Amino acid sequence: EDGKEARHRGDVCMKAPPFAYVRATSLTDAFHCWRDAGPEARLLAGGQSLMPMMAFRVAQPSLLVDLRNIFQPAAARAAGLDYSSIGRS
Repeated sequence: EDGKEARHRGDVCMKAPPFAYVRATSLTDAFHCWRDAGPEARLLAGGQSLMPMMAFRVAQPSLLVDLRNIFQPAAARAAGLDYSSIGRS
């Protein structure tokens, strides 16, 4: 397989639908990107369930806004923040 082909599991083709991607540089940047993209945008905060859902076309976001560079889990926990629900729909 040359990497351009869809991955296969049995007879089921698994390939994510097209989507745009933004790596946010600040919380304000993330909010504006998410808001401007509309209801089909999703925040990506390190969870691993979204990609398999996209592969099976259960989730088809128009835009993924990556929060990786914004939130540091250890700092959030130390501040008493619950960051675990960010991006959940």
